Amino acid sequence: MDPATLAAAATSLLAPYLAKAGGAILDRATAALPDEVAHLWDRITKHFEGNTAAAAQATTLAQKPTDQDQQELFAGQLKIALKNDPDFAAAVEDLVKKATPAQSDSHNVTIGNVTNSAVVFGNNNSTNVRNGS
Repeated sequence: MDPATLAAAATSLLAPYLAKAGGAILDRATAALPDEVAHLWDRITKHFEGNTAAAAQATTLAQKPTDQDQQELFAGQLKIALKNDPDFAAAVEDLVKKATPAQSDSHNVTIGNVTNSAVVFGNNNSTNVRNGS
């Protein structure tokens, strides 16, 4: 995955969880994250420790996770770090894949005005049939 796409994916994955943490300080925010997302956040923030600007941007994102400008600035810092360190990029890509919820293969179909027919719908676990009269 290219650095820009990976940075955007990691940022969009982290921001909602940071928002749920209520903008708490980083240690408390990490404790409120699901394990996979916490590992991603930890990996990124540890990598940013030697870079004052990037570390400050991570802190600001944790404080204002719903601010689109802060998300973009964080993603920019992350993109630079990913470009400059292929091992870090590979680790982040792996963590993003692990933390991203699996996509469902289910599809909902709506059929209108069906008379004297059976309409079948389901959620990949069960199927229900209703008479369409």
